[in-house]
Amino acid sequence: MRKRGSARTTGCRRGRAAAARRSGLILYAVLVILAMVSLVAVSLMFRVQADLQAATAGQAAGQAYLAALSGIQRAVLVLRTGPDDPEALRDNEAMFRDQLVCDDGAEQWYFTVYAYNDQDPGIVRYGITDEATRINVNNRPRENRATLAALPGMTDELIDALIDYVDPDDMPEAQGAEAQSYARLDHPYLIANADLTTLGELLLVRGFDAPVVYGEDANRNGLLDPNENDGDITFPPDNTDGVLDRGLAGFVTTVTREPDVDGEGNPRINLNGDPESLQNAGLPDQALTFIARYRMEGHQFNDPSELLGEEAGIGPGQIADILDRFTAFPTGDLTAILGPPAGGRGMSVERFDPFELDGLAPESPAPSSRPAQANPPRAGRVNVNTAPVEVLAMVGDMGEQAARRIVEHRTLLEADQARTPAWLLTEELVDEELFKRIAPILTTRSYQYRVQAVGYGLPSGRFCVLEAVIDLESGRPRVMHLRQLTRLGAPFALTGPPQR
Repeated sequence: MRKRGSARTTGCRRGRAAAARRSGLILYAVLVILAMVSLVAVSLMFRVQADLQAATAGQAAGQAYLAALSGIQRAVLVLRTGPDDPEALRDNEAMFRDQLVCDDGAEQWYFTVYAYNDQDPGIVRYGITDEATRINVNNRPRENRATLAALPGMTDELIDALIDYVDPDDMPEAQGAEAQSYARLDHPYLIANADLTTLGELLLVRGFDAPVVYGEDANRNGLLDPNENDGDITFPPDNTDGVLDRGLAGFVTTVTREPDVDGEGNPRINLNGDPESLQNAGLPDQALTFIARYRMEGHQFNDPSELLGEEAGIGPGQIADILDRFTAFPTGDLTAILGPPAGGRGMSVERFDPFELDGLAPESPAPSSRPAQANPPRAGRVNVNTAPVEVLAMVGDMGEQAARRIVEHRTLLEADQARTPAWLLTEELVDEELFKRIAPILTTRSYQYRVQAVGYGLPSGRFCVLEAVIDLESGRPRVMHLRQLTRLGAPFALTGPPQR
């Protein structure tokens, strides 16, 4: 009987042990499941938090972008209401510095419009940049070689490569490179054979690299930052001379152009165009004779300033009217209109009037009966009324002394005097020879403006930097180019209005 009881006890113990093991396994399984569920929950929580942070960051980035865009819009408004007030455009803290866009309770969003300060390079100015204060590299680079050579970092090889990149032919300059040179590169590409559209396109021209185009100004803020004056310790490479090298970007442009019209908005008369339009333009007989002889010899005018001098009978007193009413852009050879000279030895102006149109086909109507046709826009020139000394000194390589006299004297001009560059001659600031050299590169009008705007929020410090080019050629402000510069970093400390 005792043995049977012992067996039963042992069996019970074994049953209880098995039940305990099963319970332990179940508990272990439950714990594993709870751990997995917890991991999924934690993962989901982190995912939701990450999505929330991403959404918040995206919203902040969008807010910063819209704040910067508000700065661009402020510039458009100022240009629409007061484009003829250079000081309001140049430096206007009340309109452009730390302007509050909105306060959403958590963030205050501001914008600042800023630009390089040529009068005090140590601080930015709060305004926009008149692009006509820069040299347009698209403006007949072959003819304006002396001006290009005066630019910092430019060499004959670079000028030749630039000429070949923009001209339509396939004949390389002495040190240039046409399409076949680019086709032989490890990574070949086609060249434009047309005007550059942006400054960055210069990097596609052989020999032009970032140091040549942008200098040391890595973040394009016009200030000498610590990393731009420490040699090769941090990017960009620099010469540690304590002076910001702005590269070509500080002096050249590709976006300027102007309508080829006179002061009343009428198309100018082309010196290379229809002879009858010149006959009826009120020019002196001596000037008409000079134009006829010059063109019949197979030449074309590059600029109306070429009429200045004794040969054409145009003196300093008449040149302002000539520059206002006349233009010069390439057109057909005069012999294609009037036929070749008799005997092929040139045409005697005394015995033949080259402006006589009897030889034209009878079905061609007289120009006076044709509707006025607009001339093509003129390639951008340097505005002599607004350009700084350092840019004017490069025009025709006139030098700093003459440029400084011009800048000092232009503040004394009446509005009527300043309508054409002729005041340089009438005010005896340059002689006739220098005037003829620089006049084809000068203007007194501005139609394109560059705007750099940073939008930012406080206290987060989130920011966005935009750059735009605004065009007034059509009469209303129009944004030609818009791009982000945010990846280059904040242009300066973004602390909000001074009272903060």
